[in-house]
Amino acid sequence: MLQQKQIAVIGGDQRYVHMMECLANERAKVFAAGFTNIDFNNCFIEKCSVDTIPFDKLNAVILPVHGMSETFTVDQYFPPNKITLTKKMLARIPENSIIFSGTANDHLRQLCMDINRKLIVLYELEHVAILNALPTAEATLQLAMQHTERMIHGQLVLITGFGRVAQATAQLFQAVGANVHIAARKQTDLTTAKIRSMNPVSLKNLAEIVTTTNICINTVPHLTFTANLIRQMDQDTVIIDIASAPGGTDFLAAKEHGIKAIHALGLPGKTAPITAGEIISEPIIKMLLE
Repeated sequence: MLQQKQIAVIGGDQRYVHMMECLANERAKVFAAGFTNIDFNNCFIEKCSVDTIPFDKLNAVILPVHGMSETFTVDQYFPPNKITLTKKMLARIPENSIIFSGTANDHLRQLCMDINRKLIVLYELEHVAILNALPTAEATLQLAMQHTERMIHGQLVLITGFGRVAQATAQLFQAVGANVHIAARKQTDLTTAKIRSMNPVSLKNLAEIVTTTNICINTVPHLTFTANLIRQMDQDTVIIDIASAPGGTDFLAAKEHGIKAIHALGLPGKTAPITAGEIISEPIIKMLLE
């Protein structure tokens, strides 16, 4: 139990709503900033503004999935807005407190170093990343079903990258009968794809396959589907980009060419928020108990 622990959750999406419920069920006192439109039915969750958070009494601060911007803002969703934090606010938390964030840029990392507070980046934890891959894959399949006019079975699906999310996505599309091609740089990834009965393609040779691809799924966080490649695609092709911002697709070129291109960010929080909330609450609870 997290009894007597005090935690501030500052901003976040639907998965954070369920994460807070998990923390409150462990008897932690949760201060929820940025959730004005949410009705909590748990006496351990208290809605507040960032200005009324008792920073000097906190055991943890939890920032949204996208962390903090270089202008000290975090994402708020209920209602949509930005919350501004200050270095002075975070410096007020006790020295043994932890700052949790879904992801972290250099600015946030440097800030935590400057104030000498421990930073835990949740989606860099191996087991969190592995568990999060499956709801992302399910949501990607759901998007593909919504935005194509054919069943997935028998369609040629190209997935760029072969990390955790790409592998989970490939296996799921393969399970429903798609003809899955994997484009990657590393020979070990291409060999692994081949062993799993997928079709390996070098990233250098994408032009050879995009002309016949029905669904393109990008997981690489840098430009992969260039304007040149997009111009070679059939206009019925659908691009689903699940890489972190800014993604790996030339979205302007896709629009100009009449290709449907979707930048699908934060999928688990939209399609499986309960599961996603449980996934991120587990390491937080464990570390606070330790």
